[in-house]
Formats: sequence, structure tokens, C-alpha cells
Amino acid sequence: TITSISSPDLTPAPAGSYTLTVTDGNTPTCSSVHSTLNIVNYGQPTVPILDASNITLYCDGQTVSPLAATSADPIIWYSTPNPIPANLVGTGSPFTPVGVMSDTTFYVYANNGGCLSTAVPVSIDFHAVPSVPLVSGATYCRRDAWSDLVATGTNVYLFADNRTTVNVG
Repeated sequence: TITSISSPDLTPAPAGSYTLTVTDGNTPTCSSVHSTLNIVNYGQPTVPILDASNITLYCDGQTVSPLAATSADPIIWYSTPNPIPANLVGTGSPFTPVGVMSDTTFYVYANNGGCLSTAVPVSIDFHAVPSVPLVSGATYCRRDAWSDLVATGTNVYLFADNRTTVNVG
């Protein structure tokens, strides 16, 4: 029981149960009805650690894989950062983003009794699929000499057999 306090601010009051009474300080002293206040002191949640296997780079049109994080406290996922996360998008780990088709950042927090850890951002980035290269090849008969295969375009190319199992250049 707190017997005297000159301010309505109880911080930093230790955890416990308190009986609160408001008095007006006049003579005669008028007091309110007693009220009980329970203060629970939750520890600071452990900041989540992202799983190293999270895939965060995709080609346009690919489906985003589940994201994973670990903490000693429960994991929650938001689409907005601190100080007030406003859009809860998932709980637990792994979290599977749904319908993500463009660059997006998710924020993972640990939650200890409503106290949130520092946010850990996870950026998902999409890259355009390169255009189909123009290829001029050759038709060869057995024992013919090979000439260079030529591909034109704006990206680096890899030549492979028709099963894409053997790189040939």
C-alpha cells in the first residue's frame, strides 16, 4: 500500500499490488473509494534473430517463401515499423507472406506480455525477368566444325543442352 504520494505518477513503481485512494488535502480530508492497481513488470523481450535460410530476392511472378525468426519470446510480424505497429500480418515462425508481388518490408518483433522488442526488418525484393535473348545458332552434322554460338541481349547468358543439365559455354 502506498500511503503518501504527491503526484499521480507511480513510475517507476516496482511490480506488485497497490491500493489507491485519492484525497483532496482539505480539512476535513475527503477520500475516494479505494481502488486496487496491479503492476506487472514484464522483462524486455529478446530481439528476434532472422533465419539465415530466409529467401528475400525473387524474380517477378515468383511466390514468396516462408520467413523464419527465433526469440525466447513469441514472434509476431507486422507490415509497419516502430513505434506503433499497426498492421499485424502474422504470428509465430515461420510466417508465410500471402499475395506479395512487389518489393515489401515486413517487421518481426518478439512479444513479452504486450511489450515489443526492437523491430527487425525483412525486405523482400523482386527483380524483372530478363527478356528472351535472340539466338543465332547453327545446325551441325556429325564431324562438322563448330562455330561460335551467338546470343544478343542486355544480360549475361549461359548456354546449356536442351535439358539444361550440361553447361556448354
